[in-house]
Amino acid sequence: PSTEPAALDPTAALLAPRRRQRSGHSHRSSGKGSGSGNGAPSRARASSSSSSSRKRRSRTRMIVTLLASIGTALVILVVGLAVWLWQRPAPPSPIPAGTPEQMLAAQPTADWRWWRLESNTAILVLEFPSLLEQGTTMNRMAAYLEKRAGPRDRLLDDREMAELLKRSNDNVSTFYQGHDYTMDRVARFYTLADSTRTVLNGQELRLREALVRWGIIKQEVDRSYHSTAERALVSFTAVQADDPKTPEDEGIDARRRESVLRHELSHGEFFTNGDYRQQAWDFWRRSLTDNERQRFRRYLASVDYDAGNEELMVNETQAVLMHTPDTRAFSATDLGITDAELERLRERFRTTR
Repeated sequence: PSTEPAALDPTAALLAPRRRQRSGHSHRSSGKGSGSGNGAPSRARASSSSSSSRKRRSRTRMIVTLLASIGTALVILVVGLAVWLWQRPAPPSPIPAGTPEQMLAAQPTADWRWWRLESNTAILVLEFPSLLEQGTTMNRMAAYLEKRAGPRDRLLDDREMAELLKRSNDNVSTFYQGHDYTMDRVARFYTLADSTRTVLNGQELRLREALVRWGIIKQEVDRSYHSTAERALVSFTAVQADDPKTPEDEGIDARRRESVLRHELSHGEFFTNGDYRQQAWDFWRRSLTDNERQRFRRYLASVDYDAGNEELMVNETQAVLMHTPDTRAFSATDLGITDAELERLRERFRTTR
Protein backbone atom coordinates (compact mmCIF):
# COMPACT_ATOMS: atom_id res chain seq x y z
CA PRO A 1 0.00 0.00 0.00
CA SER A 2 0.97 3.56 -0.56
CA THR A 3 2.62 5.43 2.34
CA GLU A 4 1.50 8.81 1.02
CA PRO A 5 -1.23 10.46 2.95
CA ALA A 6 -4.59 10.20 1.46
CA ALA A 7 -5.70 13.17 -0.49
CA LEU A 8 -8.10 15.47 1.29
CA ASP A 9 -11.65 15.67 0.23
CA PRO A 10 -12.11 19.10 -1.38
CA THR A 11 -15.27 19.74 0.52
CA ALA A 12 -13.66 18.82 3.85
CA ALA A 13 -10.79 21.06 2.99
CA LEU A 14 -13.09 23.96 2.41
CA LEU A 15 -14.99 23.40 5.61
CA ALA A 16 -12.05 22.76 7.93
CA PRO A 17 -10.96 26.35 8.34
CA ARG A 18 -14.48 27.35 9.33
CA ARG A 19 -14.73 24.59 11.90
CA ARG A 20 -11.44 25.66 13.32
CA GLN A 21 -12.63 29.24 13.27
CA ARG A 22 -15.85 28.37 15.05
CA SER A 23 -13.96 26.16 17.50
CA GLY A 24 -11.56 28.98 18.22
CA HIS A 25 -14.34 31.43 18.65
CA SER A 26 -16.08 29.03 20.93
CA HIS A 27 -12.89 28.59 22.94
CA ARG A 28 -12.44 32.31 23.19
CA SER A 29 -16.05 32.79 24.20
CA SER A 30 -15.69 30.13 26.83
CA GLY A 31 -12.58 31.77 28.15
CA LYS A 32 -14.15 35.20 28.12
CA GLY A 33 -17.26 33.89 29.83
CA SER A 34 -15.34 32.25 32.65
CA GLY A 35 -13.76 35.58 33.41
CA SER A 36 -16.47 38.14 32.86
CA GLY A 37 -19.46 36.50 31.39
CA ASN A 38 -23.06 37.16 32.54
CA GLY A 39 -23.25 34.04 34.81
CA ALA A 40 -20.51 35.06 37.33
CA PRO A 41 -22.16 38.26 38.82
CA SER A 42 -25.38 36.36 39.31
CA ARG A 43 -23.64 33.72 41.41
CA ALA A 44 -21.81 36.43 43.45
CA ARG A 45 -25.06 38.21 44.18
CA ALA A 46 -26.61 34.93 45.30
CA SER A 47 -23.64 34.23 47.57
CA SER A 48 -23.80 37.73 49.11
CA SER A 49 -27.54 37.42 49.63
CA SER A 50 -27.08 34.05 51.33
CA SER A 51 -24.40 35.46 53.65
CA SER A 52 -26.60 38.42 54.62
CA SER A 53 -29.48 36.07 55.29
CA ARG A 54 -27.29 33.95 57.55
CA LYS A 55 -26.17 37.05 59.46
CA ARG A 56 -29.78 38.19 59.91
CA ARG A 57 -30.77 34.76 61.18
CA SER A 58 -27.80 34.77 63.56
CA ARG A 59 -28.71 38.21 64.91
CA THR A 60 -32.31 37.13 65.28
CA ARG A 61 -31.25 34.04 67.26
CA MET A 62 -29.03 36.20 69.49
CA ILE A 63 -31.86 38.66 70.16
CA VAL A 64 -34.31 35.84 70.91
CA THR A 65 -31.78 34.19 73.25
CA LEU A 66 -31.09 37.51 75.00
CA LEU A 67 -34.81 38.24 75.42
CA ALA A 68 -35.37 34.73 76.76
CA SER A 69 -32.52 35.19 79.25
CA ILE A 70 -33.91 38.55 80.38
CA GLY A 71 -37.37 37.04 80.69
CA THR A 72 -36.05 34.15 82.76
CA ALA A 73 -34.11 36.53 85.02
CA LEU A 74 -37.20 38.68 85.52
CA VAL A 75 -39.28 35.63 86.41
CA ILE A 76 -36.64 34.48 88.91
CA LEU A 77 -36.46 38.00 90.38
CA VAL A 78 -40.23 38.30 90.74
CA VAL A 79 -40.53 34.83 92.28
CA GLY A 80 -37.64 35.53 94.66
CA LEU A 81 -39.15 38.85 95.71
CA ALA A 82 -42.52 37.20 96.31
CA VAL A 83 -40.93 34.48 98.45
CA TRP A 84 -38.94 37.06 100.42
CA LEU A 85 -42.02 39.19 101.05
CA TRP A 86 -43.96 36.11 102.10
CA GLN A 87 -41.28 34.78 104.45
CA ARG A 88 -40.00 37.98 106.09
CA PRO A 89 -41.43 38.83 109.52
CA ALA A 90 -44.25 41.32 109.59
CA PRO A 91 -43.12 44.78 110.76
CA PRO A 92 -43.67 45.23 114.48
CA SER A 93 -46.64 47.23 115.65
CA PRO A 94 -45.84 50.79 116.74
CA ILE A 95 -45.06 51.16 120.44
CA PRO A 96 -48.01 52.91 122.08
CA ALA A 97 -47.51 56.08 124.11
CA GLY A 98 -48.88 56.28 127.63
CA THR A 99 -48.75 58.15 130.89
CA PRO A 100 -47.46 56.57 134.11
CA GLU A 101 -51.05 56.35 135.26
CA GLN A 102 -52.06 54.41 132.14
CA MET A 103 -49.12 52.06 132.52
CA LEU A 104 -50.04 51.33 136.12
CA ALA A 105 -53.74 50.87 135.30
CA ALA A 106 -53.21 48.49 132.37
CA GLN A 107 -54.56 44.97 132.83
CA PRO A 108 -51.97 42.30 133.72
CA THR A 109 -50.48 40.38 130.82
CA ALA A 110 -48.56 37.13 130.62
CA ASP A 111 -46.07 38.58 128.12
CA TRP A 112 -43.87 41.64 127.72
CA ARG A 113 -45.63 44.96 127.27
CA TRP A 114 -43.98 47.98 125.63
CA TRP A 115 -44.73 51.67 126.10
CA ARG A 116 -43.31 55.05 125.15
CA LEU A 117 -43.64 57.72 127.81
CA GLU A 118 -46.18 60.17 126.43
CA SER A 119 -44.44 63.26 127.80
CA ASN A 120 -41.02 62.12 126.55
CA THR A 121 -41.21 59.49 123.82
CA ALA A 122 -37.43 58.98 123.88
CA ILE A 123 -38.06 56.88 127.01
CA LEU A 124 -39.06 53.29 126.20
CA VAL A 125 -40.74 51.36 129.00
CA LEU A 126 -40.78 47.58 129.12
CA GLU A 127 -43.14 45.93 131.60
CA PHE A 128 -42.33 42.32 132.43
CA PRO A 129 -44.94 39.89 133.77
CA SER A 130 -42.66 38.92 136.67
CA LEU A 131 -39.40 39.70 138.42
CA LEU A 132 -38.02 36.36 137.23
CA GLU A 133 -38.69 37.25 133.59
CA GLN A 134 -37.14 40.67 134.08
CA GLY A 135 -34.07 39.28 135.83
CA THR A 136 -33.45 36.63 133.20
CA THR A 137 -33.50 39.33 130.53
CA MET A 138 -31.68 42.21 132.24
CA ASN A 139 -29.45 40.98 135.09
CA ARG A 140 -26.35 40.26 132.98
CA MET A 141 -26.63 43.76 131.52
CA ALA A 142 -26.90 45.24 135.00
CA ALA A 143 -23.83 43.34 136.20
CA TYR A 144 -21.83 44.69 133.28
CA LEU A 145 -23.03 48.30 133.42
CA GLU A 146 -23.69 49.06 137.08
CA LYS A 147 -22.77 46.44 139.64
CA ARG A 148 -19.63 47.09 141.61
CA ALA A 149 -18.42 43.48 141.33
CA GLY A 150 -19.14 43.19 137.61
CA PRO A 151 -16.27 43.40 135.11
CA ARG A 152 -16.30 46.18 132.52
CA ASP A 153 -14.34 44.42 129.78
CA ARG A 154 -16.41 41.26 129.42
CA LEU A 155 -19.78 39.74 130.33
CA LEU A 156 -20.36 37.21 133.07
CA ASP A 157 -21.32 33.71 132.01
CA ASP A 158 -24.21 31.88 133.68
CA ARG A 159 -22.02 30.32 136.38
CA GLU A 160 -20.43 33.66 137.24
CA MET A 161 -23.84 35.33 137.35
CA ALA A 162 -25.08 32.71 139.80
CA GLU A 163 -22.03 33.34 142.01
CA LEU A 164 -22.59 37.12 141.91
CA LEU A 165 -26.24 36.68 142.91
CA LYS A 166 -25.19 34.49 145.83
CA ARG A 167 -22.61 37.02 147.06
CA SER A 168 -25.26 39.75 146.83
CA ASN A 169 -27.74 37.67 148.90
CA ASP A 170 -30.09 37.80 145.94
CA ASN A 171 -31.71 35.47 143.45
CA VAL A 172 -32.56 36.11 139.79
CA SER A 173 -35.82 37.80 140.80
CA THR A 174 -34.52 40.12 143.52
CA PHE A 175 -31.25 41.32 141.95
CA TYR A 176 -33.12 44.39 140.63
CA GLN A 177 -36.74 45.54 140.91
CA GLY A 178 -36.37 47.75 137.83
CA HIS A 179 -33.73 48.62 135.24
CA ASP A 180 -32.63 51.73 133.35
CA TYR A 181 -30.01 52.18 130.64
CA THR A 182 -29.24 54.48 127.76
CA MET A 183 -29.75 52.77 124.43
CA ASP A 184 -26.07 53.36 123.65
CA ARG A 185 -25.15 51.19 126.63
CA VAL A 186 -27.63 48.51 125.63
CA ALA A 187 -26.00 48.47 122.19
CA ARG A 188 -22.57 48.27 123.81
CA PHE A 189 -23.70 45.24 125.82
CA TYR A 190 -24.73 43.38 122.67
CA THR A 191 -21.57 44.40 120.83
CA LEU A 192 -19.44 43.00 123.66
CA ALA A 193 -21.49 39.80 123.72
CA ASP A 194 -20.75 39.27 120.01
CA SER A 195 -17.08 40.18 120.19
CA THR A 196 -16.41 37.92 123.19
CA ARG A 197 -18.71 35.15 121.94
CA THR A 198 -20.72 35.25 125.16
CA VAL A 199 -23.66 32.85 125.04
CA LEU A 200 -26.82 34.87 125.67
CA ASN A 201 -30.07 33.31 126.80
CA GLY A 202 -33.30 33.37 124.84
CA GLN A 203 -34.71 36.39 126.69
CA GLU A 204 -31.60 38.49 126.10
CA LEU A 205 -31.72 37.59 122.41
CA ARG A 206 -35.42 38.39 122.24
CA LEU A 207 -34.78 41.88 123.60
CA ARG A 208 -32.05 42.49 121.03
CA GLU A 209 -34.27 41.26 118.20
CA ALA A 210 -37.12 43.55 119.27
CA LEU A 211 -34.86 46.61 119.44
CA VAL A 212 -33.36 45.83 116.03
CA ARG A 213 -36.75 45.24 114.39
CA TRP A 214 -38.03 48.58 115.67
CA GLY A 215 -34.90 50.27 114.37
CA ILE A 216 -33.95 51.40 117.88
CA ILE A 217 -30.52 49.81 117.58
CA LYS A 218 -28.83 48.55 114.42
CA GLN A 219 -25.92 46.31 113.60
CA GLU A 220 -23.13 47.77 111.50
CA VAL A 221 -20.98 46.01 108.89
CA ASP A 222 -18.32 45.34 111.54
CA ARG A 223 -21.05 43.56 113.59
CA SER A 224 -21.08 46.23 116.32
CA TYR A 225 -24.42 47.59 117.52
CA HIS A 226 -25.30 51.26 117.79
CA SER A 227 -28.29 53.25 118.97
CA THR A 228 -30.09 55.10 116.18
CA ALA A 229 -31.11 58.01 118.45
CA GLU A 230 -30.78 59.29 121.99
CA ARG A 231 -33.14 56.98 123.84
CA ALA A 232 -33.41 55.22 127.17
CA LEU A 233 -34.81 51.84 128.14
CA VAL A 234 -36.41 51.38 131.56
CA SER A 235 -38.31 48.43 132.99
CA PHE A 236 -40.66 47.44 135.78
CA THR A 237 -42.90 44.47 136.49
CA ALA A 238 -46.43 43.43 137.27
CA VAL A 239 -47.67 42.89 140.80
CA GLN A 240 -46.60 39.55 142.25
CA ALA A 241 -46.57 37.73 145.57
CA ASP A 242 -43.51 36.84 147.58
CA ASP A 243 -42.19 33.30 147.29
CA PRO A 244 -42.33 31.91 150.85
CA LYS A 245 -39.82 29.18 149.98
CA THR A 246 -36.95 31.66 149.53
CA PRO A 247 -35.25 33.98 152.05
CA GLU A 248 -35.38 36.88 149.55
CA ASP A 249 -38.41 39.15 149.14
CA GLU A 250 -39.93 38.77 145.67
CA GLY A 251 -43.14 40.60 146.57
CA ILE A 252 -44.28 43.50 144.36
CA ASP A 253 -47.45 45.15 145.59
CA ALA A 254 -49.18 48.11 143.98
CA ARG A 255 -47.32 50.69 146.08
CA ARG A 256 -43.90 49.21 145.34
CA ARG A 257 -44.73 48.79 141.66
CA GLU A 258 -45.63 52.47 141.29
CA SER A 259 -42.50 53.52 143.17
CA VAL A 260 -40.30 51.37 140.93
CA LEU A 261 -41.88 52.78 137.77
CA ARG A 262 -41.52 56.42 138.85
CA HIS A 263 -37.96 55.78 140.01
CA GLU A 264 -37.00 54.25 136.65
CA LEU A 265 -38.77 56.95 134.63
CA SER A 266 -36.66 59.57 136.43
CA HIS A 267 -33.57 57.76 135.17
CA GLY A 268 -35.02 57.93 131.69
CA GLU A 269 -35.41 61.69 132.08
CA PHE A 270 -31.83 61.99 133.29
CA PHE A 271 -30.62 60.14 130.18
CA THR A 272 -32.71 61.99 127.59
CA ASN A 273 -33.60 65.40 129.08
CA GLY A 274 -30.57 67.68 129.06
CA ASP A 275 -32.13 70.30 131.37
CA TYR A 276 -33.05 67.74 133.98
CA ARG A 277 -29.63 66.08 133.76
CA GLN A 278 -27.94 69.45 134.28
CA GLN A 279 -30.14 70.14 137.31
CA ALA A 280 -29.11 66.81 138.86
CA TRP A 281 -25.42 67.50 138.27
CA ASP A 282 -25.69 71.04 139.67
CA PHE A 283 -27.42 69.69 142.78
CA TRP A 284 -24.67 67.11 143.26
CA ARG A 285 -21.79 69.50 142.72
CA ARG A 286 -23.07 72.78 144.17
CA SER A 287 -26.02 72.14 146.50
CA LEU A 288 -24.68 69.15 148.41
CA THR A 289 -21.84 69.43 150.89
CA ASP A 290 -18.94 66.98 150.79
CA ASN A 291 -20.42 65.20 153.80
CA GLU A 292 -23.84 64.88 152.11
CA ARG A 293 -22.29 63.51 148.93
CA GLN A 294 -20.43 60.94 151.00
CA ARG A 295 -23.69 59.89 152.68
CA PHE A 296 -25.29 59.19 149.31
CA ARG A 297 -22.15 57.50 148.03
CA ARG A 298 -21.95 55.16 151.06
CA TYR A 299 -25.63 54.30 150.85
CA LEU A 300 -25.47 53.49 147.13
CA ALA A 301 -22.32 51.41 147.60
CA SER A 302 -24.12 49.47 150.35
CA VAL A 303 -26.72 48.34 147.81
CA ASP A 304 -23.89 47.30 145.48
CA TYR A 305 -23.73 50.21 143.04
CA ASP A 306 -20.33 51.15 141.63
CA ALA A 307 -19.39 54.13 143.83
CA GLY A 308 -16.52 55.00 141.49
CA ASN A 309 -18.95 55.79 138.66
CA GLU A 310 -19.70 59.48 139.27
CA GLU A 311 -22.53 59.72 136.75
CA LEU A 312 -24.18 56.69 138.33
CA MET A 313 -23.94 58.35 141.75
CA VAL A 314 -25.58 61.54 140.45
CA ASN A 315 -28.30 59.64 138.62
CA GLU A 316 -29.17 57.34 141.51
CA THR A 317 -29.12 60.23 143.99
CA GLN A 318 -31.76 62.21 142.09
CA ALA A 319 -33.88 59.07 141.66
CA VAL A 320 -33.90 57.88 145.29
CA LEU A 321 -34.23 61.38 146.67
CA MET A 322 -36.99 62.71 144.41
CA HIS A 323 -38.78 59.74 142.79
CA THR A 324 -38.92 56.84 145.25
CA PRO A 325 -42.06 57.34 147.31
CA ASP A 326 -41.98 53.82 148.84
CA THR A 327 -40.08 54.25 152.12
CA ARG A 328 -39.33 50.52 152.13
CA ALA A 329 -37.01 51.27 149.20
CA PHE A 330 -35.51 54.52 150.50
CA SER A 331 -35.91 56.68 153.59
CA ALA A 332 -34.04 59.18 155.77
CA THR A 333 -32.59 56.36 157.87
CA ASP A 334 -30.72 55.06 154.81
CA LEU A 335 -28.69 58.28 154.87
CA GLY A 336 -28.51 58.48 158.66
CA ILE A 337 -30.47 61.75 158.79
CA THR A 338 -33.88 62.86 160.03
CA ASP A 339 -37.05 63.11 157.98
CA ALA A 340 -36.87 66.91 158.26
CA GLU A 341 -33.31 66.95 156.94
CA LEU A 342 -34.36 64.70 154.07
CA GLU A 343 -37.19 67.05 153.18
CA ARG A 344 -34.79 70.02 153.16
CA LEU A 345 -32.56 68.12 150.73
CA ARG A 346 -35.57 67.62 148.48
CA GLU A 347 -36.41 71.28 148.58
CA ARG A 348 -32.86 72.21 147.65
CA PHE A 349 -33.09 69.89 144.64
CA ARG A 350 -36.35 71.52 143.51
CA THR A 351 -34.80 74.99 143.66
CA THR A 352 -31.48 74.07 142.02
CA ARG A 353 -31.11 75.81 138.68
